[in-house]
Amino acid sequence: VASALTLCTSFFMGSEHTLYGLLGATIAASVVAQFFANTGTIALEKDWVAVIAKDDTEGLTRLNAWLRRIDLMCKFLAPLGFGLFLQILTEDRATRIQIGSVVILAWNLFTLGPELYIAYSIYNVVPPLSKKQRKTQASESAVDRGQKVCERVPVIGPFLQGWRIWIQSEVMGTSLGYSLLYGTVLAPGPLITAYLKTISIPEGIVGASMGLGAVFGLVGTVVFPYLIKCCSIPAVGFWTIWLWATSLAPAVAVFFVSDCMGLNMGSPKNRGYVILICVTVGRVWLWAFDLAETQIMQEWVPTDRRGRVAGTQGSLCTLWTLVVYALAVAYHEPAQFQILVYVSFGFVVIGAVCHSLWFITHGSYPAADEDYMNLEVQFLELKEDGKEVVDDPPDDHAVVFDEDGLEEI
Repeated sequence: VASALTLCTSFFMGSEHTLYGLLGATIAASVVAQFFANTGTIALEKDWVAVIAKDDTEGLTRLNAWLRRIDLMCKFLAPLGFGLFLQILTEDRATRIQIGSVVILAWNLFTLGPELYIAYSIYNVVPPLSKKQRKTQASESAVDRGQKVCERVPVIGPFLQGWRIWIQSEVMGTSLGYSLLYGTVLAPGPLITAYLKTISIPEGIVGASMGLGAVFGLVGTVVFPYLIKCCSIPAVGFWTIWLWATSLAPAVAVFFVSDCMGLNMGSPKNRGYVILICVTVGRVWLWAFDLAETQIMQEWVPTDRRGRVAGTQGSLCTLWTLVVYALAVAYHEPAQFQILVYVSFGFVVIGAVCHSLWFITHGSYPAADEDYMNLEVQFLELKEDGKEVVDDPPDDHAVVFDEDGLEEI
C-alpha cells in the first residue's frame, strides 16, 4: 500500500494539497506496515527459533547466527542492487521514484506467496508452534498482580501488563542495556549520513562504509559461535558490549580533544573519517552482542512471557531512537554534532553498565530453572486431568493418586 501511494505521489508533485494528503497516507501506511513487521520479527526471532531448537543450545546458536547473516546480507545487497539499478536506468528524479515504487510493489506482491507458504509449512512441521503455552505459577502470579489494572483500564491494560512483566523478568537489566544502544547517531542512518555529507565526505565513501559495516557484522555472526565455546553467553555479551563501546571511543576522543583540550585535530573531514572507521569496524562486536542478547531472551524468559518481554524491549528501542531524533532537532547545526556524539556514547556506556550489573547478579546459566518449569508444567497438567496431587513442586517429585493406585513423577 505504501509503495502504491508513493507511486501516486510522484504524479501529483505540482498539486500541494493533494501531495500532502498522499504523503500523510503513505506515512500512515508505512507505520502500520512497520508495526506488523516488528510483530513478525519478534515472533520469529524471539519465539519460533527458540521453540524449534528446543533445549539444543548449540542448535539455537546456529539458527540465530544464520538468521542474522541472512538479515545482514539482505541489508547489504538490497540497497546496493536497487540503487545501482535506478542509477543505470535513469537520472530523472521523478522517473526514479515511479520506477522504484513499481519495483518495490511488484517485489512485495511476488514474495508474499512464498513467504506465507514457508511460514505455514514451518508452523505445520513443528507441532509445538501450534500449541498454546501453559503459564507457569511464577508467570500466573505476575499476571494476577496486574489483573486489576487491566480490568479497570481495558484499552491500555495489556500495555501496562507488558511493562509489569518486563520489570519483573530476570532479563530486565540486559534488555534495558540492549535497548539503550538504539539511542545513538554512531550507527548507519540518516543523521550520520547527513552530517558526513555536510562536511564533504564523498557519497561513494559513505555508501561503501555502510556496506562494509554489514560485512563486519557478518564477521561478528561468524565469531559468535566460537566465543560461546570459550565462555557463557552472558559473559560473551559482557565482553562484546564493552568492545563495542571501546571501538567508538576514538570517534568521541577526536571531538573531546578538539573541543575541551583545544588541540588541533585537523579538518572536520578528518573527524568524519575517524567516525566512519570506528562505526564500521566496531560492528563486529555490536552484532555479536546482539546475538548474545537474543539468545539470553530466548533461554531465560519463559515461553508464555517471551512475546510480552520482547515487545516491551522493542518499545524501549523505539523510545531511545526518538530521543536521539528529538535531540537532533534541537542541535541541528553541523557544528553541534559533537553533542549528539557525546550523548550517543553516553547511551552506549550506560547500556554496557546495565548489562554488566545484570551479568554480575544473574550471570549463571539457568539450567535448573528450566527443569523447574518443566516439572511445574507436568504438575499443572495432572491437576487439570483431575488427579489429586499430594506434593507441590518444586519438590524432587510429586505423588498423585489415580484409579490404578500410586503414580509418581
